[in-house]
Amino acid sequence: MVARITVAVIAALALGAGVAVAATHLASSTATAVCVNDTNGLMRAASTCRDGEHALTIGGGGNVAAMQHGTFTVPWGQSGTGKVLALTGVTVSGRCEVVPPEVGDIALARILIEAASGTTMDAFAETGPPQNPIGRTSMLTRPISSGGTGPFGDLAASNSALNAIVTSKGATATMTLGGYVDTSSRTCRYLWEAVEVPN
Repeated sequence: MVARITVAVIAALALGAGVAVAATHLASSTATAVCVNDTNGLMRAASTCRDGEHALTIGGGGNVAAMQHGTFTVPWGQSGTGKVLALTGVTVSGRCEVVPPEVGDIALARILIEAASGTTMDAFAETGPPQNPIGRTSMLTRPISSGGTGPFGDLAASNSALNAIVTSKGATATMTLGGYVDTSSRTCRYLWEAVEVPN
C-alpha cells in the first residue's frame, strides 16, 4: 500500500530526454512511491510504473531517494541522447565508439556521465587510464563491450558491467552500467540503474 504523500513541494521539469525532480519531505515514517512521466514530468502515486515512467521514492524520515533505470540503443559511431538523474542532475548516456579503420570494423560500448550544466561532480568509475575524479564536468568509462571484424577475422562481442558512484548538487548516485556491442544490428546496447540519495 502506498503511503499518504506528505510533501511540501514536488516540482518536475522536463529537460530534453530526461526529467529533473526536486522534492521536499515534511514528516513521515514511511516512504511514498511515485511514478514520474518521462515526457511531461507529471507524478502519480503508485508502486508499479508504466512504460514511459520512472520510479521515485519520497519519504522515510525526511529522506528523498530516487531509483531509476533504463536502456539505450546507440548506432555505431554515435552517442545516445542520455537520461538526466533526478537528484544529482547528472546525465547518463551511451557512446558507441568506432576504432580507426586500419584496426578493423570494431565498436566499443562506453558510458558517458556528465554533470549538470554549470556544475561539477566527483565521479568514481573504471575509466581506463588514471584520471582525477574530483571536480569533473564529465567522465567516460572504459569500454564495457567490444565487437566487430578485426584484421584476423570476427571479434566475438563481449558484454560486461561496471559500477560508478557520483556526487553532485548535494546528492550521491550509485550506478550499475552494462553494455553489449550487437554486431548484427551495428548498435551498442546498454542497461543501467541508478539509486540516488541526498548527502
